[in-house]
Amino acid sequence: MRDACYTGERDEGRLSVLARRRYLRTIFLGIAAMGTLVWAAVDQFDIPVEEMLDLFLTSAAVMGLVIVAAGLSVALWVGLRQLFKGRPD
Repeated sequence: MRDACYTGERDEGRLSVLARRRYLRTIFLGIAAMGTLVWAAVDQFDIPVEEMLDLFLTSAAVMGLVIVAAGLSVALWVGLRQLFKGRPD
């Protein structure tokens, strides 16, 4: 017998709860894994906490720059698209 997901008889509430639970579990496991990696770097490899903080702040700054560059690219793309909209090819 096929699952309700395949027959089109979805229980939207139940699927929504399961998807939310799966999402929260994934977020929790990801944060726990990152915490374990930081602990291992500090404790096992004697990396100073200040250096880990510096690496985190540098990573956050680079990620912010990438997000800003992507936003500017999208803005330029949308602007050019609006500029050339309605012109015959």
